[in-house]
Amino acid sequence: MNSKTNITLIWNKVEGASSYNIYRENELLESSNATTFVDPMPPGKRYCYKISSVDKYDVESDLSDEHG
Repeated sequence: MNSKTNITLIWNKVEGASSYNIYRENELLESSNATTFVDPMPPGKRYCYKISSVDKYDVESDLSDEHG
């Protein structure tokens, strides 16, 4: 979902995940327990995002497909 001032990412909960890593342009942006993320951005700017899940042992999944 996007607007003129931010982009909102929403993904499905992954069974066994204790957190999610949010990547923008292949750089780790944030780790979160939520299944949504809002990224403020200037008008006209476009980024690509990927998400991974992290389990209770700190093992990270493969990255999702790129969205942007």
